[in-house]
Amino acid sequence: MKIDQITLIVPPFEREIGVVPICSSIVGTRIFPSLGLGYIAAVLENVGHKIRYIDMYAEDLKIKDLLSRLRKSPPSIVGITSDVVTYYTARKIAFAIKRKFPDSILITGGPHTTLYPKELLINSSFDFCVRGEGEHTIIELIDALMKNQPLKDIKGLSYKENGNIFVNENRPLIKDLDKIPFPARHLMPMDKYCSPIAKKGKFTTIMGSRGCPFRCSYCLEQGPLRLRSPKNIVDEIEFVMQNYDISEFYFHDSTFTANVKHAVRFCQEIIKRKLNIIWECKTRVDCVSRNLLGLMKYAGCERIHYGIETGNPRIMKVLNKKLTLKQALNAINWTKEANIEVLTYFMIGSPHENLNTIADTLRFAKKLDPDFALFSVTSAGPGMAIYEAALKEGVFKKDYWMDFILGNIPDLPRLSFETDEYTREDLVKIAKKMYFQFYFRPRLILKRLRKIKSKQELYNHVYGLLNLIKSFFESS
Repeated sequence: MKIDQITLIVPPFEREIGVVPICSSIVGTRIFPSLGLGYIAAVLENVGHKIRYIDMYAEDLKIKDLLSRLRKSPPSIVGITSDVVTYYTARKIAFAIKRKFPDSILITGGPHTTLYPKELLINSSFDFCVRGEGEHTIIELIDALMKNQPLKDIKGLSYKENGNIFVNENRPLIKDLDKIPFPARHLMPMDKYCSPIAKKGKFTTIMGSRGCPFRCSYCLEQGPLRLRSPKNIVDEIEFVMQNYDISEFYFHDSTFTANVKHAVRFCQEIIKRKLNIIWECKTRVDCVSRNLLGLMKYAGCERIHYGIETGNPRIMKVLNKKLTLKQALNAINWTKEANIEVLTYFMIGSPHENLNTIADTLRFAKKLDPDFALFSVTSAGPGMAIYEAALKEGVFKKDYWMDFILGNIPDLPRLSFETDEYTREDLVKIAKKMYFQFYFRPRLILKRLRKIKSKQELYNHVYGLLNLIKSFFESS
């Protein structure tokens, strides 16, 4: 098979689970580059393939716009990244492409592929499914297609052949992340990416690790922690600074300081090279200390995202956070002392929750007094321990996500843990009230105003406030 060009597509978001409408008003519209597909593009370019990269979300493209663009150069191979949220749209895109270009080969990949490795291909136009980390699998697949070789020995691959679906052996995780080339940002619409809480306007995302050693019951990100070397991470930062004039970075790692020694070495590398950057990351409250936070600030850290999730010790155990409220309070106070902004995440409507525990969460959020607090409704999805437990206990009568993947139900499931006290709709209303009770406090407003240092930040705050008010009245 001759392959002139490989088309890679990022689908738009049409559905969200767990997110309260007002949440996007606080945070605003954020458009992040797809690092996963960026890595795939990079490894394919490294072995000589020509890549056409289309980020439908960033470019605000509809399916008809996509088909019009593809028509200029009909695709032979198309890869579409997706997850449990964007699979709904990815499947529609694949169907439209296959109908318009029936000879095209369609490949999908993403974190959900390991959960439903066979079902993803049953009721879709996809020909291949790359499971798990795809950098090696995609190269072997394209090579086999070009040489018309058998596919049965390609690890991490599911595929259709002669009316049957085959699921090959899983591929081991990549151990040495330094060997993966930097994401192919030169193919991305870098000017389209934005974050409403970015301090400089232009920014990009970056990853310093893969996997997470913790086992929170509501999270999909698990597996052994693997780290890029601090030198390799900072090399990428310097490359981005020199080639894209970007000096603001958001680390997408699940827990940036899970390995404290690694975080220290990263900060020391930044300081040694005298890089004038600002960056933010996500981590846990039990993975920081006063000394570490002081070093992070000195190395340019401006904001840390903490997943607190609840203000009730019993629900903390249900979520398997293995944290205490005291640890959360200490970490937030230390972060403020280091003059680093704090963004916290909270969920309501978790298993075994009630109105009293939800009230505990709002009280605790106010006590912590972070710069930003996001409240969402706990939603259950495939691969989450809370979802598996709910199926086993009969809370959910069947695997609705399996039904969705198979096409037995038309829309994305929004599975919440309803009780006699509230429905999902009630939880959304409660979360909206929590937003207003948290943000419309004179103390918080004054604190935010004092921290504004640029026109970009002023715009972000005014925009967020106006959208918050607008969203509240529109969704009331």
